[in-house]
Amino acid sequence: MKQLNLGAGPGVAVREYPTDSDPADYVLFVGRNAVGVIEAKRDSAGENIMSPSLFANWCIWIFLSLVIISGTSVYRLSSGKVIPIKLLEGQKANVSLFRVFPSSFNFHIWIPKGDNPKKFGRCDYGKDSKEFLCEELSPRILTKVVLNGQTEVYETLPVSGIGAKSTTHYTIPFVEDGNPYLFHRPEKHQIKVLTSFKNEVLFTISDVEKQLKGKMIEIYIEGAIPFKFEPKGGYHLFWWFHFWPLYMLFLVIYFLILLFKTLRLRKETIIKT
Repeated sequence: MKQLNLGAGPGVAVREYPTDSDPADYVLFVGRNAVGVIEAKRDSAGENIMSPSLFANWCIWIFLSLVIISGTSVYRLSSGKVIPIKLLEGQKANVSLFRVFPSSFNFHIWIPKGDNPKKFGRCDYGKDSKEFLCEELSPRILTKVVLNGQTEVYETLPVSGIGAKSTTHYTIPFVEDGNPYLFHRPEKHQIKVLTSFKNEVLFTISDVEKQLKGKMIEIYIEGAIPFKFEPKGGYHLFWWFHFWPLYMLFLVIYFLILLFKTLRLRKETIIKT
């Protein structure tokens, strides 16, 4: 302050002028007399205007988003697939399947209703028997399946479900025994497993009865997270993602509420400053 010249002009503003307590930001001198003190206010444009509760809610939203989006992705990637194919011998259809955890491989066939009997098949499954007899047979389809390099031939069972446009036929590994009414429960070595991550499956029509030749059918590969039954192999944690559209709607509403509160708080802070 030794170089301070209060007579440099009619009015002089001095920055960081020492006082009995802390230095004043600015002191205004007129005619060498102090006439005012100015405390500079920091620009709040870059300050954090978010309250602790609002910040906590944003953290919760981010966490829920990660959980819901990742869970929904696993659910959708592990869901079932429909493959159309024409019933001609040698006809092929290839599909890639993704699984996070290993799961059993099962598929059934949908045949157009007009091309198939409309009666349910009657089968005497028994409890411990390795074989079972069926009546009300429908035209048989043999399908060769190559799953990750392993080959198995499957045959269709009698009608097990009747929908509005098609009949449903479950499939089991084929055993040649000369009796079209006799079916064999699959052995452990015949039960195929989809491995984690990517699986390649090739379907080939091996044999089809005359009345169905040339018809278009659909092969449905069952998903790893069925709705009516408890999933296995770690997938039980993802059963709740059958309702993923509701969770996504909740995230959107939650986001809009937080965005509205953030913008309103910012506006109030700007007005105050």
